[in-house]
Amino acid sequence: MKCGIKEVSELTGVSARTLRYYDQIGLLKPSKTSEAGYRYYGERELEILQQILFYKERGMELKQIKKIIYQKDFDIMAALREHLLELEEKRNHMEALIQTVEQTIRSMKGEYDMSEFKDLTGQRFSKLMVVSRADDYIKPNGNKIIQWRCVCDCGNEVVVRGEYLKSGHTKSCGCNKSISHTITHGKSKSRLYKIWIGMKERCYNPNRNSYCWYGAKGICVCDEWDDFENFYSWSMRNGYSDELTIDRIDSNGNYCPENCRWSTDKEQANNRSTNRIIEYNDESHTLEEWSRITGIASNTIRMRLDEYKWDVEKSLTKSTPPAKKS
Repeated sequence: MKCGIKEVSELTGVSARTLRYYDQIGLLKPSKTSEAGYRYYGERELEILQQILFYKERGMELKQIKKIIYQKDFDIMAALREHLLELEEKRNHMEALIQTVEQTIRSMKGEYDMSEFKDLTGQRFSKLMVVSRADDYIKPNGNKIIQWRCVCDCGNEVVVRGEYLKSGHTKSCGCNKSISHTITHGKSKSRLYKIWIGMKERCYNPNRNSYCWYGAKGICVCDEWDDFENFYSWSMRNGYSDELTIDRIDSNGNYCPENCRWSTDKEQANNRSTNRIIEYNDESHTLEEWSRITGIASNTIRMRLDEYKWDVEKSLTKSTPPAKKS
């Protein structure tokens, strides 16, 4: 493939004048120049031009770029990986700046107290290293909670609420939590034990259909409940019976004592007779809550259950096709 200087300019956004200048200084020579003086560029030259643009974006001068890309041991693949890391760092930095500006705007409007904000970037919390701000968690009442993007010692990346980091509630991405079925307590056949196993599977087993609503969204099981005996003791103290299901008060929050309760369907509906309660994976939520959790429109879920007569699992897990473009 050979492209003329006009084609290269249209393809890359680099002006023809700039391309001629690169030729003059020996930064980017065309693969061929016709007798009439027309410049033609091949795939190799386009790859070099791409490298030039990447290095320019990183703030390097042309002389420095020329020295790098014409070294005998220059490796384009290694250079691309280096560009990627640099650009990701810039992106994280820009995201943090944008969120800080947004926080400042909300503070000036009286919606947020800036005195509560503390930059955690670079700080370590147990196995988690904070690398940048993440999107705020928005509670059902509209209040926003600061979240941080963290890298675990195992290499996994996870988004964690700032309050969970500072309180010691979340100490890892979940890699140190075992989904072990080793039995030492004699309660393996109990309904409560099955609920505990299902809870951990949803948070830490990517092969589960429901993982995308739990573990993939950063929802985890607190360290205290990593031990079934602790979960069992909490359940007995807080009114567990076989007629109840575990209910997370904040459906986007973690499994922990302060966010969970044992409830009847009626209690989970908050005494609203118009709410439709659906139980799945040992959890009960209203149809609207399942819609928020799964990302599937509430009308779609209702139609699947009532008109198509699908079972609950299929209704809540089957993805919807993307809308056709008109």
